Amino acid sequence: MSRFTDKVVIITGGGSGIGLGAALKFADENAKVVITGRSENKLKDAIEEMKKTGAKDQNLFYIVSDVSTEEDAKRVVNETIKKFGKIDILLNNAGVVSNPDCNNLQHIQTYDYVFSINVRGVILLSSEAIPHLIKTKGNIVNVSSIAPFYATANATYYAMSKADQAYEWGGSGIGLGAALKFADENAKVVITGRSENKLKDAIEEMKKTGAKDQNLFYIVSDVSTEEDAKRVVNETIKKFGKIDVLLNNAGVVSNPDCNNLQHIQTYDYVFSINVRGVILLSSEAIPHLIKTKGNIVNVSSIAPFYATANATYYAMSKAALNSYTVSLAGKLAKDGVRANLINPGLVRTPIFMQVKSEDGSKMTDESLSEVDEFCKKSVPMGRFGTPAEIANHILFLASDQASFVTGSINISDGGYSVRSACTVSHYDNILV
Repeated sequence: MSRFTDKVVIITGGGSGIGLGAALKFADENAKVVITGRSENKLKDAIEEMKKTGAKDQNLFYIVSDVSTEEDAKRVVNETIKKFGKIDILLNNAGVVSNPDCNNLQHIQTYDYVFSINVRGVILLSSEAIPHLIKTKGNIVNVSSIAPFYATANATYYAMSKADQAYEWGGSGIGLGAALKFADENAKVVITGRSENKLKDAIEEMKKTGAKDQNLFYIVSDVSTEEDAKRVVNETIKKFGKIDVLLNNAGVVSNPDCNNLQHIQTYDYVFSINVRGVILLSSEAIPHLIKTKGNIVNVSSIAPFYATANATYYAMSKAALNSYTVSLAGKLAKDGVRANLINPGLVRTPIFMQVKSEDGSKMTDESLSEVDEFCKKSVPMGRFGTPAEIANHILFLASDQASFVTGSINISDGGYSVRSACTVSHYDNILV
């Protein structure tokens, strides 16, 4: 008996390439194969090709669909269950490198199109299939790429999907910490964010440390929208005439209006701010940074380097940001513009109050005390980091002292990444 006899397999992008190759192999092993894609002609041809190798017609099924839409993702799963009664394997293979309707590989339309298929579609279809996979103790195989491991100028968004001073979200946390440090060094500081009250308070805090009022400016904005990203840059240029450093610091862990951490609404919200907003504001600022030979510092996280159940989309968004930054660094090096990452570990900031548990409940003082205990046990330095400590690292990257540094990932986590080396056992002798 073949390994996959009577197993039901869904393959996205099954009409050609790797998807078709996999479909042929599964069919050859007597699996019941469902292929999906946008082109009915390709899907029909793929069915005929499988039949030529001996696959039985009753074991083959195709569904014309666009699984980046909720409606079609549900339909693919429902029609598969109606046809074969179960799902054993989901192969998420559909993927695109660019937008056929947009020639500009760096345009936000290209990002939207690539991520809708390569990421959003995977989440939607997986979410619909998982309840059925639990019943069969099945599995999911996602086709990725080596692209995230290498900087690329021409397929930046594909790689992301497969892994003056403007301070975005400068009203609190690391953004405020950085704003205070830059102001202390006599920079002209522009802070942005959604809360006018927080921005006003941040301005007052900088003034208390001696910053001059004429060197401080705030802009209430949502830089995940094209209109506001343009406005932030235009108002900065109008106020100060140039941009030297862009610190993309805005970040959210979850969606305040959605208690389900795995829901597509959470994905949409987190990526709109943590990724889309960075792309939009950077795109607007880059022409001005080229003029000043300035630089970009993107605040990421150590989250992409560790599996997480409660902040999946946050970790994904920061992995995408890592990929975007190293690709951007390669592209802009010829223009004398640097781009670097700062990847903090556990830092005591307001973002912790956004973290929710599996049941959707918000972080409490008791929860924070549990995190404190976790820090003592798991972070070699035994504590949270502070916004000021991360700000010091940011200032170095933004300064001329880092003039030969670009495309770098800078971890600042109190030793969390190397915690396994802090416990000595007799097994260590085997490794040396």
